[in-house]
Amino acid sequence: MATSYNVRIWAIRTHKNKTKKDTYSLRWIVEGAARPFCQSFDTFGMADSFKSRLTVAKSNGDSISPKAYLSRCCVSGATARPGTNSLSSTSI
Repeated sequence: MATSYNVRIWAIRTHKNKTKKDTYSLRWIVEGAARPFCQSFDTFGMADSFKSRLTVAKSNGDSISPKAYLSRCCVSGATARPGTNSLSSTSI
């Protein structure tokens, strides 16, 4: 499958919880993917760090596969699944 350099990254969302601590999620879409991808984090710092890595990969011109969803530099040995809040352990 062809890779893409066209990636759009959204702002970090805060999910307020009454019974648990707040969580944070980041969404992004890669050209050629059917829908945006989402990853949840326990802290804002973790979400911001991940967003920074995606942004740097995009700025450096790293190609991202619509099937793998992430640049190789962002997550080693893991891929995000569309519409989910978790990473699977398959390799990129």
